[in-house]
Amino acid sequence: MVALKLLPFDAHNHIQLGPPPNPLSLASRSSHELIDDDNRNVSFENDRMSLVGSLGEYIREELQGKHLSGMAIMATHPRDFSTILGLEQEIQQQQTQTEGKDTNTVNACISNHLEESMKILPCLGVHPWFLHELDPDVDWALVSSSLDNDELVPKWTAELEELLQRNPRAPVGEIGLDGFHFRSEGGTQELTTPMDKQIEAFLLQLKIATRLQRPVSLHCVRAMGKIMDALDEVASENHKRWVAKVEKGVWNHEDDELMVLPPRIYFHAFGGKASTVTQLIKTLEKPRRIKLPQSNTKQKKFVKITPTKVYFGFAPPVNFQSPKTPSVIQAVGLERLVLETDREDIRAVGPDCQQAVPWLASVLGISEEELVRVTNANVQDLYYSRETSSQKSAT
Repeated sequence: MVALKLLPFDAHNHIQLGPPPNPLSLASRSSHELIDDDNRNVSFENDRMSLVGSLGEYIREELQGKHLSGMAIMATHPRDFSTILGLEQEIQQQQTQTEGKDTNTVNACISNHLEESMKILPCLGVHPWFLHELDPDVDWALVSSSLDNDELVPKWTAELEELLQRNPRAPVGEIGLDGFHFRSEGGTQELTTPMDKQIEAFLLQLKIATRLQRPVSLHCVRAMGKIMDALDEVASENHKRWVAKVEKGVWNHEDDELMVLPPRIYFHAFGGKASTVTQLIKTLEKPRRIKLPQSNTKQKKFVKITPTKVYFGFAPPVNFQSPKTPSVIQAVGLERLVLETDREDIRAVGPDCQQAVPWLASVLGISEEELVRVTNANVQDLYYSRETSSQKSAT
């Protein structure tokens, strides 16, 4: 019997933004070769394909079966979408080819196949740091939503809707609010994207995640109050929508699951206090229900709304040096914890995981094996579980 390799899952990184691990694989072109839009598009596409190949090669040779069981790669801007989706496809194709060449090994090791195969999970969304790069005239132009033809949404939002529908496993991320990321213009310091625009984009993406029942990876820096206001606004709006459907008798309990927020909300690189952890769980996971109309008023019946589950991650380069982090991790507990690196440079992902596992295990007073086993199970629930209908019940 081949021993299973228990490898951690990196729940949050941005390796598409970092330097290529093998720069020599990238096509070298001087700027004068980009002489028109057609050539420019070809050049960018060649660079994208070269980056995918370079990342895929590094994953297969340095990470797969050695340091990681998988990773969730967070988009920051629509230009990232094709890169991370392409990387997922690249790894899947390579694994299929390898398995086809060595069927004896596959048959002998079928029990540990999932641990040996690298899982790449693309996450699609627009990060608050990069919202200002969306074109105000093109990307923010109003078009019909693909989720509701009667609703007008910005063009970039409609395109995100369509792409998520074509990729039913993709979470929404990284999205959120940032009250501390500034840029200097004309001698004044301003938020990279004005907060009102951040909130607008955050609400739009939260609504998509809720309607499509996708988990979200959430960025929050000095904006927790505004984050909670936005979540409450979306939950209240969806609650009213469900009440109207129930009252009109157009709710099908076999097909429609009552949700007012995304099924899973993951606060990545969490920098809040221990008391904030408790409050977030209490607020976001609170029971909600809708009264069913009944002809017999003595027999009141309600249908429960499927609750949101909250998870937290702590990134070595962001959180591990803070003296408050151990107490916050202990407040989170093992059952709500996932591992993450938040790295852009893929070469730092493996070392960060090697650092994170023993450090987190020591903070929680458990073995490294238990830490990896439970956090991997948490990732499975966070990103891959869609079986939420069993939570729904009527009383």
